[in-house]
Amino acid sequence: MLRDTHSRSGKVGRIRADPEVALTACSFDGIPHGPAVPARARVLPAPELRSARHALTTKYGNRFRWFTVVLLLGRARRSGGAPVGLEIGRP
Repeated sequence: MLRDTHSRSGKVGRIRADPEVALTACSFDGIPHGPAVPARARVLPAPELRSARHALTTKYGNRFRWFTVVLLLGRARRSGGAPVGLEIGRP
């Protein structure tokens, strides 16, 4: 589960058009540290996003709450639309 984007981002549009993605381990700066693995992504509907958000809060507690606050502050700056959740799994 990745919830770091907004509904009008380019990545959300690409995933809606073609759900095939590639994942790779990388540093915080985005430098790849391994081979890419094929995966499939989908945009979560609102009810599933609420459920996923609850599960992440239950598992990570204040760390996830802090992450959410930081994302909201960034989203307010760029006015990118509503938050969306992306589910990424094996094809």
